[in-house]
Amino acid sequence: MKSTLNTITLCILSLSSSLVFAKPDMEVITVSSHINQFTLSTEQAKASVSLPDVSDWLLSVPGANANKNGQISGIAQYRGYYGDQVAVAIDGVKQIGAGPNAMDAPLSYVSPLLINSVDVYRGIAPVSSALDSFGGVVKVHQKRAADIDAGERNLALTGTYLSNYSGYNVSAVAGAGFDEFALNSYVALQNTDDYKDGDGREVHSSQVERLQYGVDVAYRQQASSAGLIWQRTDTKPTGTIALPMDIDYVESDRIKLDYQTQLNELALDAYIAYHTAEHGMDNYSQRGNANLQKHRYNTTDVENLSYLVAGKLAQWQFGLEGYVSEHGSRITNPNNAMFFVENFNQVEDNRHSIFTEWQSEANDFSQRVGARVKYNQADAGTVSSSMAMMNPHIKMLQQQFNNADRSVNDTTVDISYSGRAQHSERYSTEISFGLKQRAPSYQQRYLWLPMQATGGLADGKTYIGNIDLNAETAYQLNLAWHYQANGFSISPQVFYHQIDDYIQGTPSNNMAANMVGTMMGGEAPLQFNNIDAHLFGADVNLVWRLNNQWQLTGVVSYVTGEREDIDDDLYRIAPLNSRITAHYQVGDWHSQLTLSGYAKQTKVSELNNEKESAGYGILDWQLDYDVTAQLRVNFGVNNLLDKAYRPHLNGVNRAMGSEIMVGEGVPEVGRNVFVGFNMSL
Repeated sequence: MKSTLNTITLCILSLSSSLVFAKPDMEVITVSSHINQFTLSTEQAKASVSLPDVSDWLLSVPGANANKNGQISGIAQYRGYYGDQVAVAIDGVKQIGAGPNAMDAPLSYVSPLLINSVDVYRGIAPVSSALDSFGGVVKVHQKRAADIDAGERNLALTGTYLSNYSGYNVSAVAGAGFDEFALNSYVALQNTDDYKDGDGREVHSSQVERLQYGVDVAYRQQASSAGLIWQRTDTKPTGTIALPMDIDYVESDRIKLDYQTQLNELALDAYIAYHTAEHGMDNYSQRGNANLQKHRYNTTDVENLSYLVAGKLAQWQFGLEGYVSEHGSRITNPNNAMFFVENFNQVEDNRHSIFTEWQSEANDFSQRVGARVKYNQADAGTVSSSMAMMNPHIKMLQQQFNNADRSVNDTTVDISYSGRAQHSERYSTEISFGLKQRAPSYQQRYLWLPMQATGGLADGKTYIGNIDLNAETAYQLNLAWHYQANGFSISPQVFYHQIDDYIQGTPSNNMAANMVGTMMGGEAPLQFNNIDAHLFGADVNLVWRLNNQWQLTGVVSYVTGEREDIDDDLYRIAPLNSRITAHYQVGDWHSQLTLSGYAKQTKVSELNNEKESAGYGILDWQLDYDVTAQLRVNFGVNNLLDKAYRPHLNGVNRAMGSEIMVGEGVPEVGRNVFVGFNMSL
């Protein structure tokens, strides 16, 4: 991988250096993924910055949700897709975590206190929106130095106290803009204890301790601009109650160099980004585990280099985009120096692509069509385990994996089309088609020993990988309507996705793996295999401004997914849900009351032992007051009625030593009072 990283780095830097010396007498322009997008393409997620996990913001977007395995380990879900099926980008760069079980989920690398906006592409995401837009695209935009104008100063301090967590979130930002330069720096700290549910039970292994900081520099000329950002994430012991282990630490550095320029009619955008992270986790320091022989410590790491070179000329967009990454994972026992499992060794996951997209608008009809061709390359080093010396079945699995051809190359294609008709000033319709493909994740290919390193499935089952997996192929159809008049707007959409070669766990036929799984976990493992499945549903977004003081916003979402090889539902799909918020604003006061309702979920996966869940409704309230133009204070209550409930997408408790039974669905936070402030100078 080192040579690949060096080659790509030299190519991007040489291109960037040639752009830097472009003629300076051209108009400044920034090319981003949002160029000329349709009005209905994205929805902006909104939430209180008091929430510790950015994935909670997704609950405000039609069709979106979050699989929660811990307070900062939420995995984005969109219309039944989740995990690697949904692309998550921070400042345009696909975020890849170090943990094979998504403890450091992509959204955990950004602090809610430092977000400018979170956008979710609604419907079928255009091919230009992400390298892999298979199951949806979530884009997080942070506050950047490039946003600070010349002569502007950006000094801000934010803090929130959370009663139920007995904790706090604080951040400080300092920046300044000059004629050609801008500088921004920040630090954010989150520190919370175990929370209590609506029944007053303490939820063990739910604490959070995370420090994030960074520096961002922007340089701008008349026709071009460049930026360099470095960000550090330092997570200390943090609970992940629904997973076999808790976070001991995550140490991560992210660096991004970006450049934009205008060459006559051609607008260019380029970046190169490097990310490295090391992650330690264990099953004994934060949860009960009296069996010293079953103590496990897992050290994982990732090294990733991403790049983009994109252009826009008239109605066309085109570009090159990709990344190369390497993963490692080793499991040990601190009480037994001889024990080890090389879980993933020098696993390479490299993806490169070329894309083009065309948009046009004539009269009252606009359309967009695009295609992306992707070359996906994966490989893995040999593996080993101390247990192979004593267990012939583990030795056989080790030999099978090491003797296999582990190098895999796939070529996949994404195609999308959207056409929108504006029938009147008030009413429009849109139809979209998509053919999207996604190569398997490295866990799905290279998990050689029955384990739960599954990218966050959190179903308590062990899995083994399948090197010969085919890429998933989704045939997608989306119909959208939009109506607006007199302060009222409503946007319903319906969709159907037929998915060939959907990757799902099925009973393993590997006798050695079955023997090991039965010995270790009491039942045979599942193996990642290709099946056929489908997803369909509908969602609605509405806004109703009653007058200058009152406004109502609402979201309704429904999705269901079914397997086609057996009579079973897809695992961990959100039930029918809705969210209605009443906003009231007068003078310097702003209040909002939110009612969230979830139906019971009875369509569950029998194969994954998924439990049905009850429906529930909760109330949240927040009040903001602008004391001065520089100081805002806020007060609010999450779960105002102290409701005891468990979201269906929460995993089940895996931590002993808690008031929550092992195997019980993880409950959400009971009543939580928060108070905070936002001060700018």
